Amino acid sequence: MKKQLSLFIWAAACFGMGAVLIPEPARAATTIVNNIGYTGNGYHGASVADLTSGPAQPAAKVIVNNFDTRSSLQGYTVTQPAAAQPMYYAAPAPASVDRTALYANYTGGCTAVKCVTPAPIPVAVPQPVVQPVVVPAPRPAAVAAAAAPKYNLANPFFQPFQGHVGSLTNIGWAQNSYNFKFLNVDPNLQPCFYNQTGKWTATELFVNENLSFGITDSLSIVGSARYGWDTYKLHWNNNTTTGLTQMPDDVNKKSGFNQWGLGLQWKFMDNPNWIGYIGGYYQWLNIANAIVGDAKVGYKIGDSTLYGLLTVSSIGWDDNSYGNGAIDNLGQVTYFAFRTNVDRTLNVEGGLGLFSMLNNDWSVKVEATLGDYDWHNQAAIGAGIYYQPVQAFALGLYGRMSVWDSANGKLIPAYGWSPTVPVTRIGDVQLSGYSDLLIQAQVFLYF
Repeated sequence: MKKQLSLFIWAAACFGMGAVLIPEPARAATTIVNNIGYTGNGYHGASVADLTSGPAQPAAKVIVNNFDTRSSLQGYTVTQPAAAQPMYYAAPAPASVDRTALYANYTGGCTAVKCVTPAPIPVAVPQPVVQPVVVPAPRPAAVAAAAAPKYNLANPFFQPFQGHVGSLTNIGWAQNSYNFKFLNVDPNLQPCFYNQTGKWTATELFVNENLSFGITDSLSIVGSARYGWDTYKLHWNNNTTTGLTQMPDDVNKKSGFNQWGLGLQWKFMDNPNWIGYIGGYYQWLNIANAIVGDAKVGYKIGDSTLYGLLTVSSIGWDDNSYGNGAIDNLGQVTYFAFRTNVDRTLNVEGGLGLFSMLNNDWSVKVEATLGDYDWHNQAAIGAGIYYQPVQAFALGLYGRMSVWDSANGKLIPAYGWSPTVPVTRIGDVQLSGYSDLLIQAQVFLYF
């Protein structure tokens, strides 16, 4: 089916169902983009548009994921308990003390409080009677390995010591998708949309760099930058009601830097049983700005930590609505507005996690979160596995996916416009099969 827009009367239009450039008379072309935020952040491929002042001018900008500096993978050392309990923490010491003692390592059966290498075991060696000699026995390999200090870089409470830098590079792929069906559409005015169904899919390949610098052993400055290659697609099904054959998919691609962030993180608690931090950050996003508060509190159990997490984001949008938008090759825009007449929204996410050392080199993490993302709620689970062969370097693989979302069944208002037609309400779309997915490789450095 060839998509056309009647210039005689809007009522006869089969509005374009498509993706990105909006050429307009007497002004430069602008761009509407829908960057996929990583799972659980609530932005979910958002675009912004002005729906109240004539032909909408979607911003030539992108929205991305929540602040993902080392605050999302932070860790601290803690004071060793008085009893000889196996732990992988060591307490921060005065600056004059050798920092080697601060590194936290898996105990793996070490029984001493700080996992100190045992004193040499004297062994008598036959010598002339007049001069016996004592030779130390070889240190068992297992004891030597356990004694090697290692500051675990993948610990959810990691934080660099004073004067040190922590780096986390995420290289990943994320996807947001849902099915939609047009409802409340007048078949005489917009026959192309009457009972029309399809699927929205936004995917992103991204590189995210996060740096943290220790101002003191308990206070760090953190920063983040992100570059993404984004693809947005509206797939249109055959319309069994009107008999219209499947229209071509509307596909748009966008790449570039789409997030910058800066903030502080403070370790406010660090004792034999408990550990916690709180952080505040500011994000510069292409169609919004955000103020983010982040906190974790953990309870230490042997070589594991059970923790709770909380993230609160106040998001200021550049226009008075946000949602998903796309445009076809004729410049006809279809826009699903998650919220209208709003310039600031609040996202809140909380959950539980468990981090555990498997041995001196390997560790794992699992998390479950529940979030209120302004226009919908979502539950998600995540898991990661990490390998750290040396003190200054570690690798990880992390994945996260939604398992429930209140967006399913919601009715979202749908709008359309073109270079010659102002913003017009088409009807509603009902969402189903709402899904978020994230997979990323992680590289940790400490220097």
